[in-house]
Amino acid sequence: MLLNILGHVHLTRQGTGAQHLASQTVAVSGKAAALLTYLCLEGQAHHREHLAELLWDTPDPLRNLRVELARLKRDGVAHFPERQPMLSFQCPLDLSGWLAAAGNLSESQLLPWLAALRGLPLSGLEDLGSRQFQQWLDGQRWSISEQVERTLGAAHLRFVREHRVGAAAHIQARAEQLGLRLDAPEAATMGQDWRCVWEEQRQLGDLMERASGQPQLVLLYGRSGSGKRSLIRQSVQESGWQAIQLQASAQRPLFQEALAQQLSHLLPGSWPRPARSGNADAALIHLASGLQQSGLNLVIAIHNAGQGLPWLPELARFLLDLPLPLMLVLSETSGQRMDAVQGRLSFVERHRSHRLDMAPLTTRMVLRAWQEQAGPGLPAGPGTPEAGAERVSQQAARHGGETYARATVLIQRSEGWPLLAQALHRQADPSVLPDNVRSALLGDLAMLPRTVRAALARLSLIHDRFTPELAELLLGPDGSQVAPQVLLHAVQHGVLVPSAAHEELTLPGLSHRSDDQTRYLQFAHEPLRIALAGSLTGLERQEIRQTLARHLLSGLAEESEFAPNASALGLYHARKAGLKALANQAAQQLDTRAGQATATVVAPARPPTDLSRAEPPPSLPNFRRELRTPNGYRVALDSGHLEIMRRGWYGPAPLLTLNAGEVPGGPWTLTARIDVFRGAPEGLTPPTPFALGLRVGTGPRLVYLPATPLAAGNGGREGAATDLLAEEGGQFGGLLPLGEWFTLRGVGRAGRLELSVRALDVALTVAEGRWDETVVLPAWPLSRFPLQPHAE
Repeated sequence: MLLNILGHVHLTRQGTGAQHLASQTVAVSGKAAALLTYLCLEGQAHHREHLAELLWDTPDPLRNLRVELARLKRDGVAHFPERQPMLSFQCPLDLSGWLAAAGNLSESQLLPWLAALRGLPLSGLEDLGSRQFQQWLDGQRWSISEQVERTLGAAHLRFVREHRVGAAAHIQARAEQLGLRLDAPEAATMGQDWRCVWEEQRQLGDLMERASGQPQLVLLYGRSGSGKRSLIRQSVQESGWQAIQLQASAQRPLFQEALAQQLSHLLPGSWPRPARSGNADAALIHLASGLQQSGLNLVIAIHNAGQGLPWLPELARFLLDLPLPLMLVLSETSGQRMDAVQGRLSFVERHRSHRLDMAPLTTRMVLRAWQEQAGPGLPAGPGTPEAGAERVSQQAARHGGETYARATVLIQRSEGWPLLAQALHRQADPSVLPDNVRSALLGDLAMLPRTVRAALARLSLIHDRFTPELAELLLGPDGSQVAPQVLLHAVQHGVLVPSAAHEELTLPGLSHRSDDQTRYLQFAHEPLRIALAGSLTGLERQEIRQTLARHLLSGLAEESEFAPNASALGLYHARKAGLKALANQAAQQLDTRAGQATATVVAPARPPTDLSRAEPPPSLPNFRRELRTPNGYRVALDSGHLEIMRRGWYGPAPLLTLNAGEVPGGPWTLTARIDVFRGAPEGLTPPTPFALGLRVGTGPRLVYLPATPLAAGNGGREGAATDLLAEEGGQFGGLLPLGEWFTLRGVGRAGRLELSVRALDVALTVAEGRWDETVVLPAWPLSRFPLQPHAE
């Protein structure tokens, strides 16, 4: 027998025979349920008269109690001796089992565990018994709710610290449904900013040392939400420097007043504030005098510096000429405005002017931030990027690589943008663009004319690279006149980038040469395209989709930018637009094309025989160089590892090749891991997507796929490894594990080594590649990659 009190009160009994695993509800009256609940929760015997008066407000409560006791005995629920004055009842509670299960709760057990919380505890007893019973009931409910709330909070905190975002979100949602409030420190843990240790932090520290002898100028560029304020705040911690951070204003007097207000909190109390006057120069001289008397080492950071461009050069000239330990940081979120600021400050001596660009987040940065947030494991407080790097890898290994995989997935989905990474970490559904991120993305486009923003929103529904001719079609009757200016503005501001079907990089320098002949454009970032598409009304989206679907299925697109995928893309837009006839036409074209397709290579659905699991490789001293290609591939050298990531959009996956130079013939090994792979949307034709390709010289390209893709895909076909359409001259190498380190081995010829990837979404990390005992990938000597500060 089990007394269920987490919700509506009822009794259940274990089944017998064939139903032994099922529980059966035991029918009892409301008064009987109240009686048994009271005795069970009280845990001690009570006199009959007390129980009768507690539960019945009638002239003869003892008679009513005897009737209920007789029914319980008849139904085999409980037996109370007839002449015994003191009554007691003991029965297991669902609450006890629920609390006990919380300690070792796994993610797979979470939903059934939460399902046991069916509503308000002890429901169904509200209108029973005397006023005393109702007061007792309220107290018990409060006590049970407190236990449930604490247990949910502890489970929530544990899943947050393990970075199981979905599980934590399920707990938070159930707590809100029940009207429970998780403890503030625990509930807020998911939303806390990470304390990332930036590569630029070390560089700012070096520049502060220089500024101790002579003021220095730092031009800091980073998109909105890239962590510029956090970087400056952390750089001055325990350094003996103070930092003031302000927003630039078009009005110099307003800016200087804000500067004076902030300085007043740092300068001695005896420092006299100047009387307000219309003379901004006199006020600035007074501020400089106070700074000199204070003896402070000061960082003045002016954000959105382009807003103050009319007066900023003269202010900077004055501050940089002061005989003070001073560092002036001018930051911008727009590369174009940053270039304008830099141009206006070209008078600053080259050895005193430095430009820093905020680099994207990395997997190791997130791992270290998570560990520091969770508590033990890494030293707190400021540190260098190298500190604790080896410990990060060791802890990831102890957890079976799951934490490493989750960090990699987060970096891949957020494209290393701190604002988006934090937001995705907090929410349960990573496929939804968070509102604050959407607002930031659209806010960054505020400098563009309204007509340009509206036009870009229409182009955002293309989902793939496009030509100026298609842009003209989607921009309406005046498209031929409007499109050139729209595309020019978008390219100048980095919203659109030129795009080629094949991109090639050279290692180790990550040099990339753009194809000046390409006529295709695409959006620089998928989150930006999503935000623009979301700014359209439903009617606008339907009208654009109808135009796209008709164009793609008219036959014109077969000779244009969409061939040979016009039918698949047309089907996608026709379905979105609700055009059933066009959708059926596209489906028929796809069926015909599928019947004509032949596989050049049949891929064995098995792992390669030369594959083995590998231990997590050690991290080298921190060094990172990253390049983002126009097609959205992020290629980086990070702590001795080569990383390739991409977050794609609906459309054919582009090819990326990396030329690693000449390798000798003989045995080779490659240690790597794949954490994300989605090949291509459903219905698109080859070339075949793959997670890893290896080729030496003119030999065949060995193509590998992960055994279990993280996201649905692999060309949209179940079991794609068994019906892979390999590109001409390709050879399927086999299936690789997902989310763990592995080592491939083989014997090859001498020649130029080429590593390649073709995927919609991918996260590939290469730790080491050896050809005939020569380390080729990717741990080159750091001396070959000196960091070049700006204007040195």
